Amino acid sequence: MPPHSVLLALVLASGCAASLAGSEKETRPADLEALKAVGGRANGLVVWTSSRAGTPHLFTMKTDGSEARQVTKGDFTDWNPRFSPDGRKILFSRSQDEGFVREAEGSAPSTWDLYTINVDGTEISKVVEDATWGSWFGADEIVFMRGTRIMRTKLGGEDEAKIMDLSRYPIFEGAIVERPELSHDGHFVALTLAGNRRQTGIWNIRQKTWTQMGQGTQIAWAPDGASVYWIDGSDGKEMNRVVREPVVAGTPADDRDPDKLLLVDLGGKRSRERFPRLSNDGKWLVFGAAINSLENDLEDYELYLWEVGSSATTATRLTFHSANDRWPDLFVGEPGKAAAPEAVEDKSSGEDDEAKQTEHVDATKAASAPAETDQTEKKEEPAAESEASDDAAPAGAAKAKAKSKGKKKRR
Repeated sequence: MPPHSVLLALVLASGCAASLAGSEKETRPADLEALKAVGGRANGLVVWTSSRAGTPHLFTMKTDGSEARQVTKGDFTDWNPRFSPDGRKILFSRSQDEGFVREAEGSAPSTWDLYTINVDGTEISKVVEDATWGSWFGADEIVFMRGTRIMRTKLGGEDEAKIMDLSRYPIFEGAIVERPELSHDGHFVALTLAGNRRQTGIWNIRQKTWTQMGQGTQIAWAPDGASVYWIDGSDGKEMNRVVREPVVAGTPADDRDPDKLLLVDLGGKRSRERFPRLSNDGKWLVFGAAINSLENDLEDYELYLWEVGSSATTATRLTFHSANDRWPDLFVGEPGKAAAPEAVEDKSSGEDDEAKQTEHVDATKAASAPAETDQTEKKEEPAAESEASDDAAPAGAAKAKAKSKGKKKRR
């Protein structure tokens, strides 16, 4: 039996919680000094998922290692935390079933709900049902997946808008699609393809075209929206490294040079990087690294902090625990003071009717959008949906009554 299968069998046989919790590791004085020095300079707050409490939950701590605390508790699996643009809230996925729910079910329908919680652990709130892979789009809007659909909604609103349905495009056939993130202007979505298709890329929503960025996983937009970064599985130590590439209008340069993509690649035994996340100012990178490459939610990942542009040898270890630590995010500065990235209004002209119907609009524009017809509201899945009507309906349009049990209206 492969090592990862043995580990999984032990976890399941032991009732899970005790096996996942792990224990503190011995730390060297040099590691603690580096953590205090480098982390103090970053002056940020890290949130991540850890199994150290048994069932995976959210934890936070300052980048200098101080003030570590457990943010969520209970019998459900919490993971994939993301700071709001102003650093005040955390968006995350919570399992619908109690106990340890595997990350392999990350894209499964009717397995997860999305929640927000204040960084101090107060005011937890379910914001979307039957949804996963949540990410922020501006200050008060989120993007998520539900089955094969990529959706968006305003927090506190009643409506949901479909960005695209992956089942309509052969390029995604057979792939497990993860981590959708919209570009600042809302015209492009970065996607990770897993399963039998290991690649990252950008989907052009209006032109309905796919641009592959590379082999690997976990692609995301840089905070300035001018580049994307991901885990590259085709090069680097242990065939694993974090890379970044500039993009214009959703595509890389024609003369792209793979040798110039490297962002960071750790040396030593612990060089299997995962879960990269740039800070809100783009100056720091937090990520996980492991010695082995087993299951994301079982392996002994430790978290690292690295200043962008410095030597990889300056990457500073943040955690020292045998539990599973993964999916970190980093906010630097004072919460509430950082400017939230806004969607950019499309001022182009001369687009065809389909492009006009499928373009995204910013929150201000969406708020004043005309209401939809009753026919559209009553039909969740039209029998013969046109290509033009499929993608990118404006969020916030058609203020309608919510369905029973408080569920958001879907279309």
